Parts: sequence; C-alpha cells; structure tokens
Amino acid sequence: AVDSDDANGCTAFSVVAGTENFRFQDLRIELPSTHAAGSDISNYGIRMGAGCIGYAIVRCYIDAGRGSEP
Repeated sequence: AVDSDDANGCTAFSVVAGTENFRFQDLRIELPSTHAAGSDISNYGIRMGAGCIGYAIVRCYIDAGRGSEP
C-alpha cells in the first residue's frame, strides 16, 4: 500500500528529518515488485529525511522492487 503521507511512495521505513544516532541492523526488507502502470508510485526501502546524522545501516538486505511503469 502507498504511504499515508505520500500517495506516490511505498516505504518500508521512513525516518523523520533531523533524526540522530540510530541504527538499522540485520533486517530483510522486501517491497512490491510492481505497481499498477501509470500510478507513479516509487518504492523506498529506507527513506530518510534531510539532516539525519549518526546513523548506521548494517548487514541489511534491501530489495526495493521497482516502481510503477509510466
């Protein structure tokens, strides 16, 4: 399903802008491989807002699939 705050995005983890000192570790993230053609939906495994610092992404498998066809 699309994100509640972004009708054109499908995100597994959404990190708020300016978040500091966090870690994603030992995760397997898989998103849909297709969306309806023309829906303009993009997939994001981990989507971080501007200004995030002090983070680590360790031993994670992220398959973001692919967004919709035009």
